[in-house]
Amino acid sequence: FIIVENDLPGKFDIKKLQESGIKPGPFCSRLKLGETVTLDDGRILSPTDYVGPSRPGRRLVILGDCSDASNVIPFAQQCDVLVHECTHDDSLHEKAIDFGHSTPSIATLLAERCDAKCLLLNHFSQRYKSKTTIESNTIENKENLNKKQKREDNNDDEEDENDDDVTVDLLLEQAKQRTSRPVFIADDFFTYTIPLPK
Repeated sequence: FIIVENDLPGKFDIKKLQESGIKPGPFCSRLKLGETVTLDDGRILSPTDYVGPSRPGRRLVILGDCSDASNVIPFAQQCDVLVHECTHDDSLHEKAIDFGHSTPSIATLLAERCDAKCLLLNHFSQRYKSKTTIESNTIENKENLNKKQKREDNNDDEEDENDDDVTVDLLLEQAKQRTSRPVFIADDFFTYTIPLPK
């Protein structure tokens, strides 16, 4: 999905209006909307004299499951936010591609090619624990940690295949190693405010 906001009106220069000897009034809102205004004394005010150029609206690109979204690049150029799925970490690159999913390196490469201003990663495999889930299950986690510690004490030489300590932070770290753009994990209850263009 690509969501494009309408262009935003330019900034109203009230100081310039006052320097012209005109007191602000209800007509200012019409000038802001781009309308030409005729004052009671007959003066005609053009919005181009008091309102700056319009600013481009914000653009949000949201991708679903994908391991290659290169076809979206022409439409996503310089988007404000790219939301890209990141099912597995980079060590599982081949597995991700086999199942039509992505890794941090795939997501950051697309963000670079689109010149996205910000990258939000989402759609994580259950193997990567959510910080929200961990924090909300503190008691259960303490019990699991105690059980895990007992297993480790009994099996010092065995590697635990089911690593309960892997969180989505691993995905974030891998992404940040590959781009200087802002990258965030869109975990449960995460919100992101897209800044207005200047």
